[in-house]
Amino acid sequence: MYLVIGGSYQGKYQYAVDLLETQLGRKATDAEKEQNIVRNLHDRVFDSLNQLACNIEFDTMSFSDEFDRELDKIEAAILEVCEEKIVTCNEVGMGIVPMDRQERIYRELVGRILRKIAAKSEGVFRMMAGIPVKIK
Repeated sequence: MYLVIGGSYQGKYQYAVDLLETQLGRKATDAEKEQNIVRNLHDRVFDSLNQLACNIEFDTMSFSDEFDRELDKIEAAILEVCEEKIVTCNEVGMGIVPMDRQERIYRELVGRILRKIAAKSEGVFRMMAGIPVKIK
């Protein structure tokens, strides 16, 4: 597994394709890209949290054991999707702490998931102006 993080439009997806094609030793087909690259992990987390918000009174729910279990389920499902793949994700934790509670939970959950993916990854890269910087 590989993780490629960075700001918006910094070349994360293109670098993920380059990593995949290096592994394959040839140009990747669109189907291979779709199968082997988890693009925009942050969007998957956001969608999962929105679904959770529809199912519970999200604004009034506190950080209880029940709420943590729901977040753990989201985290486990996303980690399963990422196994043995190249994952791209926008940086979400380097800016101002959001005022909105749901946005803070989203930011925390993305960070928790990225830490676990990074720990399991063969390589972690941060894209800056289209240049990959190796972290791990």
